[in-house]
Amino acid sequence: MAHTAAWQGKRSGPQSQIFGMNTESAGRPLFWCCQGFRELSSLAKHLGPEQPVYGMRSGHQVMVNTQSNIESLAKYYTSEILTIQQEGPYLLGGNCQAAKIAFQIARHLREQGRHVSLLCLQDQVVPLWYSGRVALFLGDQSVNSPAFYFDHPEESWQPFYGGPISVTSIPGKHGQFFNEPNIQTLAGQIRTEIDAAGSVAFPENEPATPLPAPILPANARQAKIQAPTRLFVTPNEGTVRINVRVTNLSGMTWPSMIERGIAVGYWLYTKGVKPPVFYGLGDVLPKNLSPGESVTIPLDIAIPKRPNCYRIDIDLSDNRSSWFQFGDSRAATVNLHSHSRFRFFAWLRRIGDPKNGAAP
Repeated sequence: MAHTAAWQGKRSGPQSQIFGMNTESAGRPLFWCCQGFRELSSLAKHLGPEQPVYGMRSGHQVMVNTQSNIESLAKYYTSEILTIQQEGPYLLGGNCQAAKIAFQIARHLREQGRHVSLLCLQDQVVPLWYSGRVALFLGDQSVNSPAFYFDHPEESWQPFYGGPISVTSIPGKHGQFFNEPNIQTLAGQIRTEIDAAGSVAFPENEPATPLPAPILPANARQAKIQAPTRLFVTPNEGTVRINVRVTNLSGMTWPSMIERGIAVGYWLYTKGVKPPVFYGLGDVLPKNLSPGESVTIPLDIAIPKRPNCYRIDIDLSDNRSSWFQFGDSRAATVNLHSHSRFRFFAWLRRIGDPKNGAAP
């Protein structure tokens, strides 16, 4: 509680970690996960007194940003939200790493049969399956946004989001969206999305929405992943194909499936940016994989349009509901060097020079 001691707003109880603003209004509240109180107060101010807003802290600079911690904090906030608003529909959102917590809250509520009419994600794509309504707000100058690096940023979220989705460009760099005049645009677009979500009818007793369950138990998500350690590309290449060798280190046979299943994928990071800026999903296992057995799977990696040094983590997705790296398994790291001067190296890679991107 010391980390929210300076926060202001209405609380449901003395121990509550959710703070309400504009709560005199009878409107349906927006629950927003943010990094600090300044963001909450700015959002509440510009959404206006008719829109109640309840804010939660993400754990930024307080907790280690692991998937386990994210899910634990999301479960805690979900229980608090249900004490504030007993019935749906629910309006949720979050910015930056806080968007991951809002995402998990939405999944928890839907699992309980609660209707989530809107999930807003500011400058953050979460690479897990979600079939509800999503509004993405991406900064037009943000180094955290996939749109900053790719002409077709939708390829980053299409494999994971199965419901209605809207994408809005918000002016400003990352970390500046809650400053004027950017916050006016963000708040206006959030109001538009809330109005659009409110116009959609929903069942009074919506059945529980089961998440796509992982195919494997957690202790079977153990793999050795081998890929080229370094790639030289030019920004105009579009994609580059590599071969990924996957070895089953668990004691359980991994099943192959035509759709979803266990698939090879990647997370792309850029220098100086902590969260991944792009995700990709490739083919599923071409056959059942016994303990100790290996298989090689091709993977197409999208090339950013901006020259830079990038890091790519090659991993396995389990039914789009979890990743092997969420447990104890390690991803393979590929250093991607993108520059127009690397045409010769790219040519060597295409003809299979083992020093420049050949499969292990």
